[in-house]
Amino acid sequence: MTSVTEYATHSRRPITITSPARLVVIAAITLGLSTTQTNAQAVDYGALQQLFGEPVTTSATGSPQRETDVPADMQIITAEDIRRSGADNIPDILQFVAGVDVRRYGFADAEVSVRGYDQQFSPRLLVLINGRQVYLDDEGHTAWQSLPVQIDEIRQIEIVMGPNSALFGFNAAGGVINIITYDPIQDSTNVASVRGGTQSYASGSAVMTLHDGDQAGLRLSAGGFRANEFSTSSLPADLGPFDRTPDAYSVSGDGRLMLAPKVELTAEATASNAQSFDVLPTPAFSDDLYRTASFKLGVAADTGLGLLDLSAYENELYFGVRSIDAQFSLNNDVFVAKADDLFKIGADNTFRLGVEYRDNSASGAPFGGTIGYTVYASSAMWSWQVLPELNWTNAVRLDHLTLDYKGTIVPDDEYTLSDYDGHQLNALSFNSGLVYKPTDDDTFRLLAALGVEAPSLVDFGLQSSVPTSPPISFVGNPSLEATSVTNYEFDYDRTLTAIDSVLHGAVFDQRTANLLASGLTAPLVPGAGGLVGYAQNVGNSSASGGEVGLKSESAPGIHWSISYSFISISEHFLLNSLSVSPGSFDYQLGSPASVIDAGLGYSWDRLSVDAQARWQSQYVDNNPTVNDVSVPVRINDYTTESARIAYRVSDSVTLALSGEQLLQSQILEAAGIPVERQITISFSSKF
Repeated sequence: MTSVTEYATHSRRPITITSPARLVVIAAITLGLSTTQTNAQAVDYGALQQLFGEPVTTSATGSPQRETDVPADMQIITAEDIRRSGADNIPDILQFVAGVDVRRYGFADAEVSVRGYDQQFSPRLLVLINGRQVYLDDEGHTAWQSLPVQIDEIRQIEIVMGPNSALFGFNAAGGVINIITYDPIQDSTNVASVRGGTQSYASGSAVMTLHDGDQAGLRLSAGGFRANEFSTSSLPADLGPFDRTPDAYSVSGDGRLMLAPKVELTAEATASNAQSFDVLPTPAFSDDLYRTASFKLGVAADTGLGLLDLSAYENELYFGVRSIDAQFSLNNDVFVAKADDLFKIGADNTFRLGVEYRDNSASGAPFGGTIGYTVYASSAMWSWQVLPELNWTNAVRLDHLTLDYKGTIVPDDEYTLSDYDGHQLNALSFNSGLVYKPTDDDTFRLLAALGVEAPSLVDFGLQSSVPTSPPISFVGNPSLEATSVTNYEFDYDRTLTAIDSVLHGAVFDQRTANLLASGLTAPLVPGAGGLVGYAQNVGNSSASGGEVGLKSESAPGIHWSISYSFISISEHFLLNSLSVSPGSFDYQLGSPASVIDAGLGYSWDRLSVDAQARWQSQYVDNNPTVNDVSVPVRINDYTTESARIAYRVSDSVTLALSGEQLLQSQILEAAGIPVERQITISFSSKF
């Protein structure tokens, strides 16, 4: 268990964006192209979707492509899918997607992964909003309850099944989720929604768009919720108290300005505050607070050298934890500046060249100072239209990371201060995909990829001791290797016009090397004047499996889908220890082997009815105990259901009744607290 003792009072320093030096960098990027007279603008997803009759994405290669053309196994959840789901948060939307694993530990605490390997603070899935990272590098996870985005402003959610580090860099090892919002110039999104229901749940949100013709636009959004936590009576009282009432509030602004006919300026700013019952990866039950802020500027210009895209953003996080034996807080700052050039040579060859700079640092009680790193990265992509029906795309990226540490380390640490300050790590990633479309109805994909997961800042720089007898210390490891995921895959899509649907099938084989365990979960060994847990690479694993599904593509009327997912994981750990809790990273037993998802809906005139269900096989998760030992707990196979009935009172007003976990009053979905049945009523109005 973590042992730092600073109490997170939740009234810490305000988050301020940004440092003067970084503002200069952002301003320089903006001004550098502001006078270029060369028709660049953000991707008009709506117009392109109408043109091609399917969603368009840039999350596979960085270049706009139709969903059916991408050299990746990708699923896109549209705004219509989101609306019909009745969900008010992103994990509840994702839980019915084939190949996506969602575990709910509390009312607002959920973890998401792609193709197994889910766990408390799941680290292998990179999550972004409009290409800006919202994945948290402090401990390597995504706090879904803190995302500063409203459901009504999401155009689509793009899910890349498998590694895509060649485009996005570190932590896109298992997959990528990119949440795309409506464009403030191309789209007019003006809607207000309120909800209320069981668990004393109340929420509200509003999205408003302001236009100046087709030259400028600003979208503003705000929203939040408050509820009572699911019952914690099943948890040992000695691990409490659990008194954090879940709530979350966020605001955001997204602006676009045409500086010239072929130059567009973009600016985004967000802030969020979320608190809830949480399950830490030690594991431990805790009451947590997430406070985030971000600011981003970018400029795109259509020049004689190609489409140039320059951007810079800064994310700031305050994370506070309060549990029975650990109270602490930390701050994590991330600054990213990057440049891409997308251009064509001839009619059949598209290229993208990119460079990126990243500065990442964290400070607070867990570190004994400030731990951070800088990353310099370069990337390239080549898409070759070999034949009208055959495309071959290759992408590669090299990341060079250098550690930086200022502070004190645990006495008798195996590593010296100089080890933490200046250590370097290099990581190569790639994606390669053949897309063959012999007919309008058939698409074959042959894919290979290598993704990388960087050690978190806790993995690198944790410095913490417990004054027991003998003393126990938890220490970061500056010599860690990045986890690498190699994926080979074959996909097939077939349009079945007779039943107006699409068949999708995928089989994959993965190899994961250098699995990571932090100092909090690694085995204890003699050292540091007692016992010590060093973060370490603990071995390798392999996984194979696939997904098969059918989804209707009908016009308004009956909608349906059904899918089956399977995965088999084996592990090859290299552990040398006095004590070990293998359940902390038992992926073989810790991933459900089989999952079935199904959905059915019908719309007629102003009325629509939709229902979704998911069955998954059993798996093993991990519970904390009062003795600070991780205890495996079996999560039995279960079925979860959701439904929505909506009536459109007018063209602008909709009333809806939604329910989740309908067939049972409560079920255990993970080693947290039982998930309870929820019923909500919602009212939304467009203006």
